[in-house]
Amino acid sequence: MGSMASSVGDLVINGFAYVILSFTGLLLPQYQNKVFIISQPALFGELALMLWLVIKGAKPPALDAAASSSAAD
Repeated sequence: MGSMASSVGDLVINGFAYVILSFTGLLLPQYQNKVFIISQPALFGELALMLWLVIKGAKPPALDAAASSSAAD
């Protein structure tokens, strides 16, 4: 459960980073480059989360003996 809460927190931070970056581009375009540099770690966090989900999703959890015998019936 801890990793799920961390993932949701990362997505919330990334969402705020995208919103701030978008509004900066619209309202204060002269500062967009500086805001992009500051928000870059949050955007890299999204990449790391995506790779973790791809790797974790590629490995299905192992079934215990009781579950596999009931599935065979």
